[in-house]
Amino acid sequence: AVFGIGLNSVLSLMLMDTYKARDLGILPLKAKNDPTKDLRGWADLGELVGLMLYKLDRPIVLSSRYQTLAPLMFHTLGSPDFAYVNAEGKRLNEYDLWPLPDLTDRLVVYVSEKSVLPTNVRSMFNECTPWHTVGVEEYGIQVRRLSMWICWGRWCFC
Repeated sequence: AVFGIGLNSVLSLMLMDTYKARDLGILPLKAKNDPTKDLRGWADLGELVGLMLYKLDRPIVLSSRYQTLAPLMFHTLGSPDFAYVNAEGKRLNEYDLWPLPDLTDRLVVYVSEKSVLPTNVRSMFNECTPWHTVGVEEYGIQVRRLSMWICWGRWCFC
């Protein structure tokens, strides 16, 4: 029983901070195999994105990946408007059922974990220009990176 409690305690501590355990050499685990990788970096990214959006006039944050949109909705400072568009033809999810807000005469900030703007998103607007790329590191390891574009003009889901 004592051995079991001790082993569970060590494993729990390692899983709470896998990057620190890897940094100390306790956990020989590559970053892409880390079971906690999807949880990392969102709070810091939400703060950064919120500070960047602060200067814009009523922006709408748009994404075509719900795994990016959902944590940003939760963590972004200032609670801007968010929208999801299935521009890449992926399988349907809950966000496909939400009505899109009127994007006419609104500045749209498209966010993606990829560094390339999808052509379907570019075709929805008159103009899309790269804006910022932000990243978050823990223990010298980049855990999350977002690329952002500012889009405006004609909006249609063509």
